[in-house]
Amino acid sequence: MILQQLYSSASFSPGANLWVIPDLAQSYWSNKINWYLNFQISRLINHKKKTTPKKLEKIIQDNKMEFQFHHQVPEQSPVLISPNHQLPCGQVLMLYFESETQWINSIYKEWIHLKTPDTRIFLPKNLDEKTFRELWPDKTDSDYLITIVPATSTSH
Repeated sequence: MILQQLYSSASFSPGANLWVIPDLAQSYWSNKINWYLNFQISRLINHKKKTTPKKLEKIIQDNKMEFQFHHQVPEQSPVLISPNHQLPCGQVLMLYFESETQWINSIYKEWIHLKTPDTRIFLPKNLDEKTFRELWPDKTDSDYLITIVPATSTSH
């Protein structure tokens, strides 16, 4: 894996198709990217899904009808957004942060599912590049590119 570290001055430059961010509470960068996306992430997180009315559920039960209710998406599901020219990338993926290992494994799983695109990862608070390298599941010398942006907004 080719792993590069970027700093604030280059963090929004082109170069990676997939940008990965932690949830909004975990990173300065997540909030900044949310702003550039016209708060799409905030709106998705705060959106209340409609539920089936209790009266309808009772009618279906009383009449022993077969009916498949809408699949409920788990509360902390990954969020994948197409930035539509608002950012220099093809996709922004937000993953909820519970622990370093859980978050990095979630990135890896989604990254594999998306066919290993060149990726820029905006680290959450209290996760540094060294720890990221140690926890990243793929230790092979593959030629895929991953760039990391530290949680702080320090310019270099």
